[in-house]
Amino acid sequence: MRQVVEHRVEGRRYPGARAVGVSTLAVSLALVSASVARAQTAAHAPSGEFKPPTPSQQHRQDATLDNLEHPIGYRTAPLGSLGQVVRRGNGDIPVVLVAGLGFGWRVFQRLVETHEDEYRFYLVSLPGYGGSSAPPMPPAGTSYGDRTWLAGAERGLSELLDDEGLERPILGAFYSDAANVVVRFAAANPERLGGLLVMSAAPRFPIPPGEATRGERMDGFAEGWFKTVTEIMWPSGMFTPEFYSNAPDIAERAWWEVLEPSLPVAIRYTVETWADDLVPLLPDLSAPTIVLSPGFDETFMSGSNGELVRTRIQAGWDESIEAGAPIDHRIVSGARFLIWEDRPDSVADALSDLAAGR
Repeated sequence: MRQVVEHRVEGRRYPGARAVGVSTLAVSLALVSASVARAQTAAHAPSGEFKPPTPSQQHRQDATLDNLEHPIGYRTAPLGSLGQVVRRGNGDIPVVLVAGLGFGWRVFQRLVETHEDEYRFYLVSLPGYGGSSAPPMPPAGTSYGDRTWLAGAERGLSELLDDEGLERPILGAFYSDAANVVVRFAAANPERLGGLLVMSAAPRFPIPPGEATRGERMDGFAEGWFKTVTEIMWPSGMFTPEFYSNAPDIAERAWWEVLEPSLPVAIRYTVETWADDLVPLLPDLSAPTIVLSPGFDETFMSGSNGELVRTRIQAGWDESIEAGAPIDHRIVSGARFLIWEDRPDSVADALSDLAAGR
């Protein structure tokens, strides 16, 4: 089922923001490293004027780099652990929320503050996000299609439910890497969940066609592009602030928070997510599932960015519904990626609907 959750918002303008045509590669590579943030803080720190970097050709790739490995001396966390888990709220209904796109658990703070008396929240950062340590890189030759880090986070999620004694919690995710973890967990463990909430995520990213598997194609892409892409190039491929929220201060702050993970961490999660395809799993989901996709506004959706949102984020869910997936897909009008910031009512309604069906 697909529905549009209507809402009218007053027009707000970002200082210096504009609609931009973004390539498949550019929008999907919405992760950059902390060192870029430090280097560019003086020029681009939130000040009312946002100017994305425009690297020259010679700054896009550097053959001496190896972004597929951690830097020497990087302190890793055990594979299978979660980056951070923070408990909030006093309600009876457990809700586990996993943050993606480089964000840590704090991205959910405003949502939690509004519902602390209704739910008992467990807020999760993926390892490597939110200032936490990432797992070791897999051995050389390991395919990205093996989902090494994403599968490790699934195990960490299972241990969290066991350790906390959570019975049929609502499991939620923001953005596609986190959604990959929770959807695959839900598909493998339907009896353990009371409901599934996915926000601002794509079940499948488009990659160039070919006879090889998605994993094999992404292995080649990693070696040919991601391995040597520079930290100067990363920011030019990010979602611009206007994608995140109607409120310019929240939007620009979100843009900077996405800068925090290191480049190797960002690349690992990006490529593993690209290498997988959740669409074939969705018709077999048995836990009640609500997907909230940002609907933005008429002006935004009428341009090239709107086509990007329709084809990259919304379309995969609609395709799975046509194939029989039992998903309630809600397009949230007036909301950008951080849906709970722009349309808190839509997230509140989704949580209430899932709680009622437990």
